[in-house]
Amino acid sequence: MNEAIANQADKPSSGNKGIASILIVDDEASICRTLSALFSRKHNMKVLAAFCGKEAVEMFQKESPQVVFLDIGLPDINGLEVLRRIKAINPAARVYMVSGFGDPALKRKADELGAAGYFTKPVSFDQLADVLTDKS
Repeated sequence: MNEAIANQADKPSSGNKGIASILIVDDEASICRTLSALFSRKHNMKVLAAFCGKEAVEMFQKESPQVVFLDIGLPDINGLEVLRRIKAINPAARVYMVSGFGDPALKRKADELGAAGYFTKPVSFDQLADVLTDKS
């Protein structure tokens, strides 16, 4: 994922449709750092990062980011449970699941829980950034 993300760094921004902040949740610190740098530089937005599920839920409740990119494989709480908790806080939350597995059952469960989308790693920065312009 890092290579795919890093290769997108110099492409021009396509705007963010008024999104002020996003939350990136991944237990791999390098992914969080890379995405944070790219989103803050290219889209001029506040980027929050969490490395585990509990931290993600607490941060979401405190900061209310407009978009969340949520890894399914977290060390403490499964990403699907984090999605369920975020949706309990704000049913309209735009949460995009990110997984190293293209498992149709995981995608179906994420859809049932209200995920706005599902990405399979490796995913490029442009693929993630596209969701910032697709919806208002």
